[in-house]
Amino acid sequence: MEKGHYSVLRVSHLSQIDNFSIEQQKESIETYARFHSIEITEHLAECGSGTTDERKQIQTLYRLIEEDKVEGILFATSWIVSSGT
Repeated sequence: MEKGHYSVLRVSHLSQIDNFSIEQQKESIETYARFHSIEITEHLAECGSGTTDERKQIQTLYRLIEEDKVEGILFATSWIVSSGT
């Protein structure tokens, strides 16, 4: 399997959805990816605290990294989209 680019989308609580929703993050990341000719393999989205070990999508990302399947990671904050490429 080729390595891919994965995006991490997260809100810590449903009440934050209006501030910078999963969909807004996804749109920002996809715009960034298009501009930089990056094909996103999968969006990993979740709602929950960033300080818990029970984050299923982050566990998925860790597994992908361990299996050497990650070329880059993209994430968005309310200020910027960043790439770990």
